[in-house]
Amino acid sequence: MINKVILLLFIITSTSLGQQKFTELIDLLHSETDSVNKAAMISNYLSRNKIPVVEEMSIYFIYRGNAKIAAAPGELNGWNIDKSLMQKIDGTNLFFRVDTLDAAGRAEYKIWVDSVWMLDPLNQRKALGGFGFNSDVWMPQYSLSTEIEFDDGIPHGKIDTIWFASKILKRTHPVLIYQPFTKLMKNLATIYVNDGGEYLSIGKMNNVLDNLIANNVTRPVIGVFIDPRTDPANPESNMRMVDYSASEDYLKFLTDELIPFVEKNYPVSTEASDRLIIGASMGGLISTFASYSRPDVFKNSAAQSPAYMQANISVIEMIAEGGYKNINVYIDTGILYDTKIVSRIAKALLVERKIKLNYTEYPEGHNWTNWQARLDDILKYFFGKEIKK
Repeated sequence: MINKVILLLFIITSTSLGQQKFTELIDLLHSETDSVNKAAMISNYLSRNKIPVVEEMSIYFIYRGNAKIAAAPGELNGWNIDKSLMQKIDGTNLFFRVDTLDAAGRAEYKIWVDSVWMLDPLNQRKALGGFGFNSDVWMPQYSLSTEIEFDDGIPHGKIDTIWFASKILKRTHPVLIYQPFTKLMKNLATIYVNDGGEYLSIGKMNNVLDNLIANNVTRPVIGVFIDPRTDPANPESNMRMVDYSASEDYLKFLTDELIPFVEKNYPVSTEASDRLIIGASMGGLISTFASYSRPDVFKNSAAQSPAYMQANISVIEMIAEGGYKNINVYIDTGILYDTKIVSRIAKALLVERKIKLNYTEYPEGHNWTNWQARLDDILKYFFGKEIKK
C-alpha cells in the first residue's frame, strides 16, 4: 500500500508541477523496493521529460535497457569511454551520469552500450558532422544561428562547379564558385574556402551568404569553395592532410593558379584587402599560414578551431619567429576538447606583434554545428556594411 502511495504521489507531482528534478527521481527509486513500481516511475519520468535532462548547468545523460556497461562518451569527456561511464540504479535497467556545461553551451555525444556505439535512443536531436550524425544536447541559453537556414523569400546566388586541373598539385579538384544575386557585379570581394564542399553541404555557407547579402547586412562577395577531395564520393581521395599542413605547394596553387583563374573569369577585386581565406581545423591552419606568409595576397584570414599543433606547430613557430604583418586575423575555438590551448598561444603571439585580431571562444566542441553558427559573425566582421548615423 505504501509503495502504491509513493508511486501515485510521484505521478501526481510530475503532472502538476511539470518537469520533475532528476535527483528527486533517483531518491524515490532508491527508497522504493518494488521493481514494478520502480519501472513505472521511470516510464512516467521519461515520458514527461526531454532527454538528456538539463537542469541549470547540469546534464543528466540517461540510458534505459538491459546492459552490463553503459557510457555517454562525447565532447564533454574527449569521447573517452572510461571517463563517461554511467551508474546503474539497483533493481532497474536505468543508467545515468551527470556532467556540467556552461548555460550557453552545446555538446555532441553518443551512447556506448556493451561495446556498441549508438545515437541516444531517447534523444531526437542530432547534429551532422564530417563522420555522420551525433546526438546533440543544448543548454538553456544556447540558440542556433538562424542565418544558416534557407529562406525561400529572398533571391539566391548561383554556384558554378568547375573541375580545376592543377599543374602544381598534379591533380584535379572540384571548385565550387558562388556568385551572389546582386546588381553590383564588379570589384567584388572574394572568400577562398578550404574544405569548401563541406562548408556548403554541412556548413550551409551559401545560405548564410544569401541571407546576409539579401538583407543588406554584408556587401556582395564571391565564394570560392575548394574541395580537397579529387573524388567527392570517395573519402580516401581527400588530400587535406597534405595540402593543409602548411604546404607551400598548396599556397602556390592558390596564388599562381586559382586566384588568376578567378580574377580572369569573375568580377572580383584584385586587392589583397578584398580577399579572405577561411577554414576549420586543418583548414584553419592553412588559412593562417597563407595570410601570414603572403599578406600581399591574403590580407584577411579566418581560422575556426585551428589545428595549429599539426604540421610540427610550424604556424606557431612562424608567428613566434616573425614580426608584424599588415593582416587581419580572425580565430574562434570551442573549449570542449577543442583547440583552446594552442589558439590562446597564437592569440598571445599575434597580440604581441600588434597584428589586428578578432578572437573568441565558445562552450562547444570541434564540430560543424559550432563552425556554421559563427559564419555570420565572420562575414559581418570582414564584409559588414557600416551603419550610417
